[in-house]
Amino acid sequence: MKKLVDLDQCCALTGLHLTQELPEPKIFTKKHSKLYRHYLLDYEESWEDISQLIVVKIKCSIDQHAITHAADHLLVLRRMLWDFLGPRELKQHSTH
Repeated sequence: MKKLVDLDQCCALTGLHLTQELPEPKIFTKKHSKLYRHYLLDYEESWEDISQLIVVKIKCSIDQHAITHAADHLLVLRRMLWDFLGPRELKQHSTH
């Protein structure tokens, strides 16, 4: 299982406000890995800017009622935060 930032912490760190509950994919699949690599390889921005781009993508997907698409991007965002902040930094930003 890939490590992920918990949902509450993800929202706190990115400013994402979910107006509805999204279905949560149970595993990080090849589709998610491909999407993750797409963001890291195809954009020249920092991971912080990429994470905000993903937040915008999630919000747009929700507005367009593409809930599964939004959920996939949310999973990728949570993984990116884990990978770039790591457990030590995340503990410092704990929302609990």
